[in-house]
Amino acid sequence: MTFDWVGLQHSLQSDIVRAVRDHASEGTPYGVAVFGFYSDGTVIAWPMIGVAFDGSDEAHDLERRWNPHDWDTAIESSDIGDEWSSRLSTFATTDRGKRWDAAEKRFERAVVAACKAARKLLIADVLIPKSALVVAIDEGEELVPRCLTRSQVIREFPHLDAEAAERRRVAELPVGERIAALLDAIGSDDDGPLDWESAPPLLYDVARTDRTPVVDALLHRLLVAPGRGFGSRHLWISALSDLGADRNDVVAALTEVMLDRTSEDNVRSSAAATLCRFGRLALVASHVDALPVDGRRAFATPYASPLPDRPIDFAPLEAVLATHPDLDELLLSEMGINHEAVGPRVEVLFGALASPWPCIRSHAAWSLVFARLTPEQENRYRQALDVLTNDPSPAISGRVVDLREIVERDWR
Repeated sequence: MTFDWVGLQHSLQSDIVRAVRDHASEGTPYGVAVFGFYSDGTVIAWPMIGVAFDGSDEAHDLERRWNPHDWDTAIESSDIGDEWSSRLSTFATTDRGKRWDAAEKRFERAVVAACKAARKLLIADVLIPKSALVVAIDEGEELVPRCLTRSQVIREFPHLDAEAAERRRVAELPVGERIAALLDAIGSDDDGPLDWESAPPLLYDVARTDRTPVVDALLHRLLVAPGRGFGSRHLWISALSDLGADRNDVVAALTEVMLDRTSEDNVRSSAAATLCRFGRLALVASHVDALPVDGRRAFATPYASPLPDRPIDFAPLEAVLATHPDLDELLLSEMGINHEAVGPRVEVLFGALASPWPCIRSHAAWSLVFARLTPEQENRYRQALDVLTNDPSPAISGRVVDLREIVERDWR
């Protein structure tokens, strides 16, 4: 199955030019933005087009100048755009979504190309001055520098240029100093070039080469120099969790934080969730009465958000439920969906459909409907839905119709 990427690019390019032409009487544009990107695994939406003018309020407001959501002129997707969105979404989800990631990346390239081509046409038709920019503005602003020259980025998006410069500076530091600089950026309350969103991936890059000094530094910050309140401590715990740093000293430290009644409940709950993600459900269960109310949700973590390189195993959770059956009702709404259900995990989930606990059966049913199954597994799943129709838990039997609707809609 092929897709007309050239046609998509030309259609978006035409939308951009049309948006400027239709609003030419409103003034001289300084910026045109493609924005409002949305994708959720089933739909890739057609973006909106915004136009901002010299002399407008937003032109002189640094917070609004390149925030198209606050601009007065914003054009919703047309019927043609919606049709392209439908075609693209169908293409991306065909074959159970195996081409989704590649389709998203190719769509981004088409958007960037459309912005560059549209700007040339708009300047040639004297619809915008040469100083005006046409730029795709996604949530993380990752597409912005791809649409612009370096000088344009420096002029209109200096924070992105500062971030790039800081990335280069940090990359040249010795490992220990690099780790410290990244942790300082993550835990800072100031608006620096790197922050709690942009610095963690750089920290994880360091850990891929040698995890030990990164974990040591995180552990030190958690226990010795925790930083300012909930924010920093939560971020240290989150980083330890994402790194899968289940060393004995880390487990001991997280246990200490979990049981520290002087710590914020959110920090204690985060520590409990990370311990469960490391497979220490029995340890957390042994202190369940000491947990904050939200801390009880921690038992869902290793299933709703499993570590990427670990097998899933429902036996530890079933053991916890055997001694704390009251948790089942809570976990019914907390287990969520395992979006990483591939390979051996799929068969584990099929086995979980027969669990005596409704929260596990429900989690397995919802995870499998979004998993990439073989034709044989798809047939088994359809048969399983017949059984679940008579499940004693209304939370499961009452949702079989929804699961079947997803099968009919998304399984191609």
